[in-house]
Amino acid sequence: MEYFTVIGDDGKKRAYEIILTFHNEQNGKDYVLYTDADPNKSEENGRKIYAGIGNPHESHSLPGMIGTDEEWEMVEEIIQTLREAAERDDLTDSELREHLETLLEERYGF
Repeated sequence: MEYFTVIGDDGKKRAYEIILTFHNEQNGKDYVLYTDADPNKSEENGRKIYAGIGNPHESHSLPGMIGTDEEWEMVEEIIQTLREAAERDDLTDSELREHLETLLEERYGF
């Protein structure tokens, strides 16, 4: 598991767990899917997943906002794939990663 920490406007540190990072060669952007590192912040139907642009390890801040509908469609499809895989519970991490890489290549060409 990878984590990053951000200091909020209130001066408090907040830790986040990185779920997935990927690079879109078509637009040159890095994307990150992440969630609160504290499992007590889970919602009733599971942990909330955030998405953004950038590498939080490089900027030491929250990833930037996703700007286009096309980007959101891509990210939402990936999140849905992750949720479906979690429900199946029969894929190993490497199989899930391979499945996501195939999805990105077939649907988005990267």
